[in-house]
Amino acid sequence: MVATVTHRRDGQPGCDEARRELATFLARAAGLGEALGPILFQFPRSITCDLGLVRALAEVIAASPIPNARIAFEVRHRSWFAFATNGVLELLHELRWCLVEHPNTLDRSTTVDKSGDLNGKRYELEPLRGAEWPLTCDWAYVRLHGDNDEHTYTYSDGELATLATALHGYRQRAVRTYVFFLNCDQNAAMPHNARKLKQLVHALAGEPLPRAPKAAARGIGAFFAPKRATANDEGLADGRDGAGPERKQPRRSG
Repeated sequence: MVATVTHRRDGQPGCDEARRELATFLARAAGLGEALGPILFQFPRSITCDLGLVRALAEVIAASPIPNARIAFEVRHRSWFAFATNGVLELLHELRWCLVEHPNTLDRSTTVDKSGDLNGKRYELEPLRGAEWPLTCDWAYVRLHGDNDEHTYTYSDGELATLATALHGYRQRAVRTYVFFLNCDQNAAMPHNARKLKQLVHALAGEPLPRAPKAAARGIGAFFAPKRATANDEGLADGRDGAGPERKQPRRSG
């Protein structure tokens, strides 16, 4: 979700301008069609529990081209988590929105300070609650941030095994589960951790790894497009200069 809706400087994600920007975003997202996945609303710690705000956003979604969009709802101020009294779970269940499970998220900042300094902070990793996390719809959404805000963390195999057990708890509740790693710095631990976690989760369920999606079929335009030269065509495989297959020159007399 665009930050101009959820991280407004005026602190009013439900104001008229934010609602217009949300409507524009949803209209554009609708163009993805069946490829559209969950849409994440991530609110900063400055936004306290406000059911009126949730309903205001829900009205914009209901009037959009994708009224049944899958909405993942992440909050960071502790007032949202007083589930026994604040009515949050009941409203999310009514809207069929998913409450995001994001360890270490409570009261954390979602943006750096004005100096851009994250101070190298580290914190102890909180476990996933998995089977104990409240479900408000028929799918789940999990974000894994590591132990810092610089996105540099690499999960160990042991930590991934523990995460896989918690995620298996979600799957045993017959819900589709989306998991996102946020350790996406230049060292790219994210794809390696994701691949390993995927293997562990399917192993716990006794399932084979799902096959990767097939490559898109070639269209009629690609069929008639000029053929791209290969290394062998260009004489590059054997060190020649790309002038094509070597030909013997005819002998000249005299």
